[in-house]
Amino acid sequence: MYCLGIDCGGTKNQLILYRQSGKVVFQNENQGITILLDDQLFIKNLLELLATIPQAYLTSIENIQIGIAGWGSYTFKETLYQRIYAIYPTFQGKLEIQTDVELVRKAYFGNEDGVIVLAGTGSVIYGHLQQKVIQIGGWGYLLGDEGSAYWIVKTYIIKLLADFDATQKLREDQATFLRHLNLKNTKELVGYFYSLERREVAQKCLILVDLAKEYPEVVAVFQLAGQQLANQLLTLHQRISLPFSVAFHGSVLLKNDYVKEALIKCLQDFPEIQPVQAMISPCAACLKS
Repeated sequence: MYCLGIDCGGTKNQLILYRQSGKVVFQNENQGITILLDDQLFIKNLLELLATIPQAYLTSIENIQIGIAGWGSYTFKETLYQRIYAIYPTFQGKLEIQTDVELVRKAYFGNEDGVIVLAGTGSVIYGHLQQKVIQIGGWGYLLGDEGSAYWIVKTYIIKLLADFDATQKLREDQATFLRHLNLKNTKELVGYFYSLERREVAQKCLILVDLAKEYPEVVAVFQLAGQQLANQLLTLHQRISLPFSVAFHGSVLLKNDYVKEALIKCLQDFPEIQPVQAMISPCAACLKS
């Protein structure tokens, strides 16, 4: 028997088919798009990904867990179920679709209590504690998303502009950042920033990751992101006054040691908050449910 997990993000869709023992027997991925942006293209991409599963496995899949970015706000949920069942009737009664954040939580904690710190393009603190769903943050890039890739880039640029206003000069790391973007000055930077979509801004965090290897001023921005995420966890701790385990997920935390180290350092005086060190694919939620 097999279990199927699919993680649908705004950048890519990832599919992993497991034996019930946890061994991976098939995996694939294709281009992602947020379901709220273009649901027809999203469905097309998802069905194309499902079509890559070898036919020999299909009738033996007992549990299918799909996590979708934006699912909580999507109106036509039943339509997607019916589109999938029309092609894969054996999936009926075995398929559960949820938000991408819930898929991550389930992969780490299954039906047990636990909290996820998710920091990628955006950020959110999310979990289940004492049979209640809890959330801190996750209000989007205009109202929050502290510690996310978008927030890191925005914070760095705000400091760059403030420094330039004060001195009419750029630090070496700031000038290097502009050169990476092929920009000549701060006015070009402002115009360029406002021309980008949210995800495009967040992708510029990769430039800062490279600069952090050489410039401690850039490291400080990543450390501040970790502190911001820790503050949200401590807000949760104050609210519930219960011990809990916390796992970390998203590109900012998995690909950047500065952020995660700063976050964990802020939690050292709170032993009732227990970090989970393991890294688990969201697709593994199908093994836990």
